[in-house]
Amino acid sequence: MSNRTHTNKKAPVFVVGAPRSGTTFLTKLMNTFLDIHVARDAGVFLRFYKMLPGFGDLSRRENMEQLIRRLFKDHFFKIRILERGLNLTVDQVLEQFKGTTYTELIDFLMFEMARQQGKSRWGNKRPSYALHITELAELFPHARILHIVRDGRDVAYSMRRAGQGAFERNWYYAIKDWEHHVCVARESGNRLPEGQYLEIKYEDLMKTPIEVLQKIIHFMGDEAENEERLRNSAERIRAMIKPGNYEKWRRQIPPFAVKIMEQAAGDTLEAFGYPILYPQLIGQPFHPVQKVWFFVDNVVGKVFSPAVKKSITYRFHWLKTRWRIAGLALWYEAGMWI
Repeated sequence: MSNRTHTNKKAPVFVVGAPRSGTTFLTKLMNTFLDIHVARDAGVFLRFYKMLPGFGDLSRRENMEQLIRRLFKDHFFKIRILERGLNLTVDQVLEQFKGTTYTELIDFLMFEMARQQGKSRWGNKRPSYALHITELAELFPHARILHIVRDGRDVAYSMRRAGQGAFERNWYYAIKDWEHHVCVARESGNRLPEGQYLEIKYEDLMKTPIEVLQKIIHFMGDEAENEERLRNSAERIRAMIKPGNYEKWRRQIPPFAVKIMEQAAGDTLEAFGYPILYPQLIGQPFHPVQKVWFFVDNVVGKVFSPAVKKSITYRFHWLKTRWRIAGLALWYEAGMWI
C-alpha cells in the first residue's frame, strides 16, 4: 500500500482494546474535546481490505468505481459511516475522488467525515482491531495505534452485565478473551516503529483524565491547539468521570470467580501491572471437569443470550458482502470484468 497522498492530512489514530475496556468512553472524550473525529466502522474497512483481490487492479478506474459502489451498498458502511456523519453520495465520491489505491480511498472518505464534523484529523475505533494491528499498519503505514488496557477482572464483570453485546459471559472465557486481545495488541504494537503505538490504562484515565489526554495529545503530535482545548475543558472533562469506576471486581465479583480468572490469566494480569489476590493459583491447571463445565456454561450462555440475533445479523451481512465480492473475483479471473 502507498503512503498517504494528502500531505496536509495527519496520520489516522486507531483506538483499540479488549471489548469493555473503555474504548467507547475514550473515543467520546477525544471527539468532544480534541481536534479529531474518531468513527466506528464495525470492521468494514478491514473486511474490504481482505477482499481487494476481488476487485482487480484499482489503478483501472472502472475497478475503483466498482469498489466504491460495493462499499456504499454494504450494510455496516451505511449504518456506521453514512448514517453517522459522512454526507457524501456515491456520485459525489466518484466525481471527487481521483486516487488509485484503497488506502487513498479510505483516507478520502474518513477525512471528509472528520472535516464535516469540523475536525482536521480522523480516527477509527473498534476493540477487535487490537487483533489486527499488523493489517492496520499495512493499510496505513503511518497510523497511530492507541491501545487502552483495563483490568481483565473488571472487563469480565462488565461483559457479564452488558445487555445486547455478543460478549463472553463465562468468567473463564471472558478473562481468556481479554488476555488474547491485550497480548496480541501489545506484541503487534511493540513491532511498530517508535512513536506509533501507545498503551494507556483505563484506571489512569479515571484517576487523572487530564494527564492521560495530555499524553495522547503528545502521542498524536497535535500539542498546540489541542492543549489549549484541554485547558479550556478541564472541568467539563473531570465532570464526565465517574468516581471509583474501576476495581469493581474487588467489590462485585465473588471470590470463586476471582480465583478462576487469576488462575487462568494471573500472569498476564501481573504483566500489565495489576495486583493479584491469589498468586499461588497462577499457572495451576484446571481439573478436566471444570474445563468441561466452563465450555458447557459458555455455549448455553451464548445460545440463550439476547445478543444472538444481533450476532446472526452481523454474520449474515458479512457473508453477503463476501459472497458478492467472491463473485466479482470469479468474473475478473474469467475475463468478464465490466
